[in-house]
Amino acid sequence: MMMAAAKMENLEIEHKYVIDPKVFPLDKFQRRALELAPEGESHVLVEDTYFILASTKTHIFRHRFDSEIQNLTVKSLTGDVDVRLEVNLDLDQGKGNQLDRVREFLRPLGIIQEIPLKKEVHAYYLKGCEAVYYKASGAQRSIFCVEFEATEKTTLESSKRIIAHYENEFGFNDIERASESLFELLIVPQLPKTILQSLTLR
Repeated sequence: MMMAAAKMENLEIEHKYVIDPKVFPLDKFQRRALELAPEGESHVLVEDTYFILASTKTHIFRHRFDSEIQNLTVKSLTGDVDVRLEVNLDLDQGKGNQLDRVREFLRPLGIIQEIPLKKEVHAYYLKGCEAVYYKASGAQRSIFCVEFEATEKTTLESSKRIIAHYENEFGFNDIERASESLFELLIVPQLPKTILQSLTLR
């Protein structure tokens, strides 16, 4: 299986929660994160551009650009939503937003659709885990999410234990988590049937 073959460093291991900001506001998340003495923190406005390609039905490509990071990522669309293939290629921030070059790089693979997404991200870098609170906005709606992503990935089991520890610390251990990726939550609902037929989703 793909997940069994993928190196741990190329797996995204995370739990996502779609939240009501009135019930769990940002300031509550920030207070708890700071109490846990993070190694660092970040607040960035992110421009994501997703590409659906004719050459693959099971993977999506994403260009990310913000004040700290710029990369091109391939993500799996099938299988476990909590453990997915994610391979990042870092791009040179010194050359500015390279979306145009990414677009030309992917064009020979057959770009079916290009979809922009914006996120306002508050991230806290805890020991072995990144805790993130963000607002993601697509063409039709916005959602608020909290994510716990393992950054210490020795084994799948140890990564899941780290995530479970921080879910408990933030009070999320008894809350139902999202069963869909952000791509499925915000982008898939706006896609026409003809394009959906070009994808293999869970």
